[in-house]
Amino acid sequence: MNAKSLIKRNYEKHPEIDFPDYKSSIFRAPKNRKISFPSSNTEIIGPIFNKNIIAIYENSKLTADKADYSNTLGLLTISDKVKVIDYRGSLDADKLTFDLNNQTLNVASYNNDSINADIKLK
Repeated sequence: MNAKSLIKRNYEKHPEIDFPDYKSSIFRAPKNRKISFPSSNTEIIGPIFNKNIIAIYENSKLTADKADYSNTLGLLTISDKVKVIDYRGSLDADKLTFDLNNQTLNVASYNNDSINADIKLK
């Protein structure tokens, strides 16, 4: 399945699939209309990973208990006992939300507890 197969046909701009003026399309066109099915939860929210999340990238290490990815929203959420260790510093938090579309990061703690960060800017 590709992205074009998910886009609804705009009949105001495009002719019918079996448009009579296109002689060869009469033989190749489907005889029945396309059937649409609702999206399942995994197509909407994406995968959920639980327990012992470990990500290592360029000498940085991230650990957590849970990770969720939403393709439709462009969000990657890392939560529960989040710890980041890097040569530039470290971070302990309850939740990191990466907005991949806007390229932003939200760092949060539950119940207004503190976020522990030790960051070397230079």
